[in-house]
Amino acid sequence: MYYEEVFSWAENAEGKMVHVDTVPNGKRCGCICPNCHEQLVARQGDMNAHGFAHLSHGRGANLEICYRVTLLKLAEQIIETQKRIHVPSYYGIYKETDIEFVDVKIDFRFEREDRQPDVIATTKENQKYLIVFCFDDYVRHKQSFDFHNLTCLSVNLTRQN
Repeated sequence: MYYEEVFSWAENAEGKMVHVDTVPNGKRCGCICPNCHEQLVARQGDMNAHGFAHLSHGRGANLEICYRVTLLKLAEQIIETQKRIHVPSYYGIYKETDIEFVDVKIDFRFEREDRQPDVIATTKENQKYLIVFCFDDYVRHKQSFDFHNLTCLSVNLTRQN
């Protein structure tokens, strides 16, 4: 895992992901872990790499889960702020392209009970894209699902840093 990379990011009081170099040092950073919501401290010393650390040492935060939730929140925020996604070619069936969005919704309910997308993004042509994030070894739902002929993009975050 790329803990040193991913723990350079944390959630601020407004719920936005921020880099360790953009916040005050120590507890004054005002950041929390996006997974366990534990207070974090920003470490910005001269000797070691800059990063966030959980404040309590005895609580035993599951760093693997914290890592994944941090990546998920970063991916959501990137799409929300950049309003686009790069889609690679799919075996020559679909061509590589960049999709631009005019509206991006995160943590939004899509009138379904079985599975919710992580992001719902709409193009200027009013085409809705349902975007879900996954990891190689983690499947959130075992049953198949149908998004009523809407376009669904699945983004694998396994080897991202």
